[in-house]
Parts: sequence; C-alpha cells; structure tokens
Amino acid sequence: MSRRDDLKTLLNDCIADHVRETNTEIHVEDETPLMGSGSPLNSIGLVIVVTNFESQLNEKFGAQVILASEQAMSMKRSPFRSVEALSDYADQLLAAESS
Repeated sequence: MSRRDDLKTLLNDCIADHVRETNTEIHVEDETPLMGSGSPLNSIGLVIVVTNFESQLNEKFGAQVILASEQAMSMKRSPFRSVEALSDYADQLLAAESS
C-alpha cells in the first residue's frame, strides 16, 4: 500500500470516527466533499476531522506537518475540498518535509 493510500485510509477513519460520534451514517469516497454543499461535515466537524487527521498522520509518519496553514488557506484550489484532495495535500507536505 502506498503512503497516499495510507493517508486516505487514515482520513477516512478520522471521518468515520467523527460521524460515529454524531450518529450520522455516510459512505466516504475519494470525491466526498469535506466542505460546502454535499459535505457530511459542518464547519466544526471539518475542524475536528482535520485536527485529528493532522495529529494521527504526524504520529504515524513521525512528521510535523501543519495542514491548516496560511499556505493551505491561500491556495487557489482548496486542499480541503475532498477526501482525495486533502490526502494528496498531506502526501505533498510529507514529501516536502522528508526532502
């Protein structure tokens, strides 16, 4: 399994943990929106999921990446738009940190 796949699984687990706590049932796919119309998360839910994901990926990969940075907030295409986009962004940050 690639690191990118590991990140998707980790993010899916964070989303599943959150929705379980809120008694919501969803099916998460790569293109599941994390914000805006069609998202299973409200704004607080997004913050909780991103915070948990960041904490878990830093622990798992021995990293110190920050997902909700000024860089992320100023990107033309938000890395928070979908499961796939956030997984890709996390993978890019991990790659940059290790180089």
